[in-house]
Amino acid sequence: LPVANDIIRKLRESGVPEVVNPYLSDKAQAKRDQMEYIFSEWIGIYKFPGATDRTYVSFLKDVHNRQVMNNQEDSALFFRLGIDISVAMFEHESQNPNGSLDEAFLYIDALAKLVVLLVKFQGETAGSVRANKASYLDSILSLLVLVLNHHQVMRGEAFNQRVFFRLFSSILCEYNMCGLAQSDQHKDMMFAFANKFLSLQPKFVPGFVYGWLSLVSHRVFMSGMLNLPDCAVSASSEVFESPEVSLLTKTQGWGPYCEIMQALLSYMGEQLKPANVSYVAKDLYKGVLRILLILHHDFPEFVAENHFQFCNVIPAHCAQLRNLVLSAYPSSFHKLPDPFREGLKPERLDEMRDTPKIAGDIVAPLQRANIKSAVDAALQSGN
Repeated sequence: LPVANDIIRKLRESGVPEVVNPYLSDKAQAKRDQMEYIFSEWIGIYKFPGATDRTYVSFLKDVHNRQVMNNQEDSALFFRLGIDISVAMFEHESQNPNGSLDEAFLYIDALAKLVVLLVKFQGETAGSVRANKASYLDSILSLLVLVLNHHQVMRGEAFNQRVFFRLFSSILCEYNMCGLAQSDQHKDMMFAFANKFLSLQPKFVPGFVYGWLSLVSHRVFMSGMLNLPDCAVSASSEVFESPEVSLLTKTQGWGPYCEIMQALLSYMGEQLKPANVSYVAKDLYKGVLRILLILHHDFPEFVAENHFQFCNVIPAHCAQLRNLVLSAYPSSFHKLPDPFREGLKPERLDEMRDTPKIAGDIVAPLQRANIKSAVDAALQSGN
């Protein structure tokens, strides 16, 4: 109960703009005013066309000198205020008949830029706390997820998922453009994104389903996860000159992304169960098909190796999704033989001698059902 009361108190102190809290102390109000002023300063710097990395570093040094975000609580308050202001500005500009969409997204884009810069220069500015960049990014993303969930709960149907999608999408784009993808902590930072996106799945945050679908298929996130090199192989190693070896080593991010795809396919299967499928479910289904087609075309090994896990969460009535998953085959197979060709003997094909790669634990389900020994005996006897 004390923990719950503490959470409620913090949410009340930095809730959505429409909520007026009469219980704020003078000290808390002064802190809010200071952070709002600093955020408005950052907006001015972001809008300045001549701003450079030196300008950004100077601003970050000033923030550290002012001790604005000395602890996690201060950071949480700052990002909550930044998002609240960004949402209010977006709604104000989007409702204006003469408003500009670029202006509407200006504040949220500026906030995304600030998040990435804080991570990029973490521990590199005078007076800052030296910490692991991946851990720091993970803590910021956790705060953003909490604020998103708070907005969804407080606003209900008025929840604006466009702003939050723009925030996470802009963070991914800024992450890619500022060179963090080439850092030695790239893998851990991508895993932080994957972990937070998994926590935002429609099962937990139904009001963010369209934004979530777009995020998990984002070009930076999808390619970043599925092209992560194995930890045993350096990105600059000559082994990457061979495309066959490259396919074998780029598997480190497949596990987390497989979990995300399982959550997506499971949710889609639930939406397609009713006799009268809603328009929203039909619209989402088109999006899921497009994502699977992208994976089928660009990452066929990923789909083929994880087909068991995907098919386990796809209901039997979603035949098109199952067929799409099962039709994937490794790119090393130039062309599959025609199954209707007369006289075809599959057992004589060279590829039939190779044991297929299957990701995931296929033994545990058999052991839980107490049928592993029976299955092994049946396969060994050939009956």
